[in-house]
Amino acid sequence: MQKENKQQLLNTLYLTRKCRIEAAERYKKLDEKLSIINIYYSVVLIIFSIITISSNNSNVSISLISSSILAFAFNTVAILKNYKAIYLSLKQNYISIYELYNKLKSLKDDVDFSEYYIKYKELLDSCENHSIYDYYTVLLNDANLLKNAVDQGKLTEQLVKRHHKKSVFFNNVVMIICIVAPFALPFIIQIISNMLKCIK
Repeated sequence: MQKENKQQLLNTLYLTRKCRIEAAERYKKLDEKLSIINIYYSVVLIIFSIITISSNNSNVSISLISSSILAFAFNTVAILKNYKAIYLSLKQNYISIYELYNKLKSLKDDVDFSEYYIKYKELLDSCENHSIYDYYTVLLNDANLLKNAVDQGKLTEQLVKRHHKKSVFFNNVVMIICIVAPFALPFIIQIISNMLKCIK
């Protein structure tokens, strides 16, 4: 029984570490994407500013204002979310979990390891938790973990793939919206403005 409990904790530590690695990489990529989008909006702002100097086109002015608002919004999100700090925290967390895993693995099966449960709980509470997306990504990248989860009746392979595809699709849509927003927003504002004029 003691041996089974030890193996169960080892499996839990292994899975949690993999999920934390996935979460850390996701936050790292989010931080990089925010930086790229901020650079992109800055370039768009410069282009619209140059065009505005040599043109009296109201659409260009609206584009300039829209891009300024979007750039400010993304800078604010980057500061408030602080994805880089979350990434570093998760990275330190999965390193600590790996150390705990190796210590537990080196113990004899008949030794009391209840303190390792306590340490594991402390590590879980010490940083941002991974998401269901991270968990499903880990399962899709590790056939053995996916098989174990399916065998335990926790979920089905179809559910994991479906949820993962939805998340990837949503992330791609958000990225596309961020790219086209500086150019689409002025037209949307113009359409709304024309509609309001018609109502009056």
